[in-house]
Amino acid sequence: MKSRLKYWQAFLLFVPAIAGAVVDDLPQASVYDHQTAYAIANCLLALNVCIVIYLQTWYALGFNKRSEKRSGLFKFNAFIPAAFSTLYLLVIIYRSFINPNIHLENHLPGLFHDHDLSITTWIVLGFITHALITFLFINIGFVAGKIKKIRYDVEQAELRARYLKPMKVLRATAIIVFVLTVLAELAIETIKVMS
Repeated sequence: MKSRLKYWQAFLLFVPAIAGAVVDDLPQASVYDHQTAYAIANCLLALNVCIVIYLQTWYALGFNKRSEKRSGLFKFNAFIPAAFSTLYLLVIIYRSFINPNIHLENHLPGLFHDHDLSITTWIVLGFITHALITFLFINIGFVAGKIKKIRYDVEQAELRARYLKPMKVLRATAIIVFVLTVLAELAIETIKVMS
């Protein structure tokens, strides 16, 4: 059985994040325009994270459903990043478009500000860390370990092709897109500074 997810398909999954990065890097006429572009880029990135996490969760839970011994703890752990990414996307949409913060002229762009380091920020960072660890290591490790325990080679090969390989393609593509995006952002910022 062939893998259902090819690399070119996996790269297409990241179009929203790439579009968001492009929108964020476009020159803006005012601080308000910059903040609007940033909000759009942030929503596109959060949407992309949801799509990728949902897909990996779908593969992981599909495998768990086919397993002889289903793991309730694994199922619960796989749902946490999916639920968090959905909630995070809804909060970003709400705070960016439905009830936006007042756009101040002295707003400094950046990841965190002094007033942002609250308990809520630490909880969000904890969930982001959990989602990253689950996405990069736990789901794939669990599926790979369970497949190794199967006695029949034909069934192992079929499960690897159907579940494990697409999960690995998704993970590798996410890492490649992340690295390329960071390098592109660094190059753009370097060009802006030098000109």
